[in-house]
Amino acid sequence: MKKLGYNHYIAQGGDWGSMVVKALAVRHADSCRGTHINMHLVTPTFGRNPLIMLGTILGFIGLPGGYPAHEIQVLKDAQESFEERIGYVRIQSTMPQTLAYGLTDSPTGLLAWIYEKLYDWSDNYPWTSDEIITRVMLYWISIAGPVGSVRYYKENKPGPGDAGREATKVNLATSKVPMESLCFQRSCLSLRKGVYFLGDCFFRFY
Repeated sequence: MKKLGYNHYIAQGGDWGSMVVKALAVRHADSCRGTHINMHLVTPTFGRNPLIMLGTILGFIGLPGGYPAHEIQVLKDAQESFEERIGYVRIQSTMPQTLAYGLTDSPTGLLAWIYEKLYDWSDNYPWTSDEIITRVMLYWISIAGPVGSVRYYKENKPGPGDAGREATKVNLATSKVPMESLCFQRSCLSLRKGVYFLGDCFFRFY
């Protein structure tokens, strides 16, 4: 960002972008003044967060002491959505090169692979033919070609030095957006310091 002339900035990201802005906050806390993400990944465990886990389980089975039904429904909807859409993640994170050969060899195959997601993930946005072709062409004519968009699922698995696991003093704001495939419980926001919930949005970020 400094090379672009921005000595101080705030960053917004969703999906992979949420991981990018977290990395900015960790590695460039001197210039990154704040971040906002619309895909907040938090994973409570029994060892670290027994009360949250207990409340979640009780809520799922409908017993007193559990989290309210509307919060549990968010998790159920997210789980169902994720399971229905996980196919592309599994192949791109395990055998990306095999997929890349097919996408590179066939423009029609690449169009089908990307258009499926444009249609499914954009809340019935009325894509024009020019918009679709333009987006697909960006994958086709890039230096890396289509393989560049599938390999990072395999190569970006968490490991030592992962910025997303490190603490930062840069404040993080997050919002819940319609039809997000990975939603979070409001109670889980307390697992990280400096996290501010801005509320429910009535639009999606792209």
